[in-house]
Amino acid sequence: MNESEVQALATAWAERYQRQFSTDASGVIQEQNINWPAWEQLHSLTHAQPLDALRVVIAVARSTDNEWVLENLGAGPLEDLIHYHGNAVIEHIEREAKENPSFVDALTCVWESGPEEIWSRVQAVVEQAEHNKPLKGRRGKSHAL
Repeated sequence: MNESEVQALATAWAERYQRQFSTDASGVIQEQNINWPAWEQLHSLTHAQPLDALRVVIAVARSTDNEWVLENLGAGPLEDLIHYHGNAVIEHIEREAKENPSFVDALTCVWESGPEEIWSRVQAVVEQAEHNKPLKGRRGKSHAL
């Protein structure tokens, strides 16, 4: 995948979750099924081309701090990448987590998966990022002391 394809897929995938729910005229929340092909494409990439999939995951995390998007990113493609391709992606994950707080937010939504040695490295990355957080949270929330 070239960089413009990565960015286009990341944008479409994130938009799927940013606009997943809407309220109709009577105030009822409706789920919208938008950008389903983006979900399918990233899902396929996680199995067939894990490094390209990781590039898309990183692009999504770099482009948003939307909690719903990041939660789905972590519990979906990022979790699959760790589970099925942990050895191939763990060093990239460790490197990105040092620079990208949104990526770490997505990592916190990954359920334990993959080989034990990979999972322990994922946990270490999250713990280190949490340890390095300033007292005032990224989103303006004050942490109690």
